[in-house]
Amino acid sequence: MGYSKITTAGRAFLVDYAKKQSPNSLLTGNNGEFIYSIDVPVNKQWKSNAKKFNSNVLIEGNVELINELIKYYEHYCELMDLDANFMMAQTYVESNFKVWTYAPKVLNSTASGMIQFLMSTIYHVIIKNNDIPDGYEIARFTQDEIDRITNGISDVTLGSDDQPIPLSVIKNNVKYFKPAENTNAMRIRLILHQNLIDNLDIMVKAHCSFMRNNLNIADNYIASALFGYNRGPSYIKPSFKETLNTYLKSNDLYGSGYKEGSHYVAKIFKLVSNKFGYNENRKLDLSKKYNAFND
Repeated sequence: MGYSKITTAGRAFLVDYAKKQSPNSLLTGNNGEFIYSIDVPVNKQWKSNAKKFNSNVLIEGNVELINELIKYYEHYCELMDLDANFMMAQTYVESNFKVWTYAPKVLNSTASGMIQFLMSTIYHVIIKNNDIPDGYEIARFTQDEIDRITNGISDVTLGSDDQPIPLSVIKNNVKYFKPAENTNAMRIRLILHQNLIDNLDIMVKAHCSFMRNNLNIADNYIASALFGYNRGPSYIKPSFKETLNTYLKSNDLYGSGYKEGSHYVAKIFKLVSNKFGYNENRKLDLSKKYNAFND
């Protein structure tokens, strides 16, 4: 998978989609109870303070958000040899570009933001830099980026001495990012979510880094990499068939996760084919890998 900018058809689809949404609904909203947290009102309206590409100016409105997202994705996809069409199609499937969003209560998850990263994933990928894709040191998160994601999380914690837990301690223990097991993690979740949705550059970079790593494992088979994003990287093999078989053999006796992951991949391929203009160039096949192309 090599770099490709957003196609003309893809850009038109994305902007048209943004125009059809309620004003600012991609930047502000509520998804019901914010689980695994403390003292967060059910009706809280989350608002992303996302900034324009290479600027400190706040994004205003859905269309402006989409246009800025295209810039962010094309920038990071070029650095990491990714197809921006597939990446934005994946974000559409994950969250419909709702930057502020989080998993609804029924999913019992800490998934946050438009890329739906779990708290533990934010910890491993962004804060600890544990999954830098081979050959892509550019994917490493800088101290400034880590500081922005962790800003304020120590202030809300409570140690055994009734004092805030030092940030250096928090950043070196994943338990503070597992709210089902740790009360301080529940306190941190509120701040961490807001930090993530305020920093569009970090969200897009994290998404691209995670997928680049998946693609390296998958020998650039994008279907396998996408399945791994949905069900977990440990199942990725260098062919889609092998990936599916590995998942089935591991833990999916009833096939629900298999169906969800397969459907997830198919939705993204269908979207790229139907809305980003790929059907005009070639037929997409889940079993094969593809080089990117420009329109």
